[in-house]
Amino acid sequence: MVPPLLQDALLKRNLVVVTGAGISMAPPSSLPSWKGFNDLLFECLRDQAARLVPADLLSGLSLSGRVPVTAFSDLVVRTFAGDSYYPLLTALEGAAPNANHTSLALLAKAGVVSDIVSFNFDTLIEQAFRDQRVALEVLVRPEDYDRLDLEAARSPRLHKVHGSVTDAESLIDTITQKLQGLAAQRRIALAGLFKDRHVLFIGFSGQDFNFGSDYLPMEANRAGGNGFTWVYRCSPPSVSQVLTRPDGVFLAGSLPEFFGLMGVPIDPLLTMAAAYSTVDLRQQLDAFVSRPYVGPWSSAALNRPGFVGGSNFQIGWSR
Repeated sequence: MVPPLLQDALLKRNLVVVTGAGISMAPPSSLPSWKGFNDLLFECLRDQAARLVPADLLSGLSLSGRVPVTAFSDLVVRTFAGDSYYPLLTALEGAAPNANHTSLALLAKAGVVSDIVSFNFDTLIEQAFRDQRVALEVLVRPEDYDRLDLEAARSPRLHKVHGSVTDAESLIDTITQKLQGLAAQRRIALAGLFKDRHVLFIGFSGQDFNFGSDYLPMEANRAGGNGFTWVYRCSPPSVSQVLTRPDGVFLAGSLPEFFGLMGVPIDPLLTMAAAYSTVDLRQQLDAFVSRPYVGPWSSAALNRPGFVGGSNFQIGWSR
């Protein structure tokens, strides 16, 4: 069932959508979640460490419980990778959009959605808009907002708050970067959108709110009174304990079925599409950890028995 405030926003064409990795995980896109990417990188590091460390010491080691998902990239950057880590993230590109990306393009084509805020690096939303022949303005860097006029929208806009695989220098992935918050130009623009629109969170874990309860300008949404709908797959995100308000709804739902409830026609061929192989991503990660400045020694240091990286990387709510 579509909540009343969301239904009203659909009728009034007054909706902004916030998306995360969850929309790109379905086939044929088949990209990993933030945790999935970190787990795969850790596996590659563990394989490198096995060249030095007896296999029985590494057997069963995993990233889970050792380093928080939000902290692993910072650990990799600080320990050995430095700025060489960010080009690695360009591997998080998808070969083809799935039904979720196509649904966003169709909502924009119908004039229901004029702005999409994405935390994803991939260009699958852009690909879906091209497939549907819908013009799309893509805002990647903070300076892109210097030319933006929210009142004179010519086409739907995609706000890529953590950068894009098309621009490695724009990518934002570490604690150090995220604790700086949104750039002023981006925050001002999004605050204007959040104040005037109903906000739909879909395919988004909410873990980025660990970097501040207003990492996205939800206070502006509260002030505007248009409310939000947050669709989650398994359990409510931890942010639900903070964003408690009468005009905010946390709702269990699956993708792309929830788009169908919103009146978007779902192509059954897309929902049944075969997943693309992740072999290429694994190969790129293996190549990265095989470089001289990573290699078995750095990998062994991260995999040493008793190592728990999370103790130095805990993040509390910023109020």
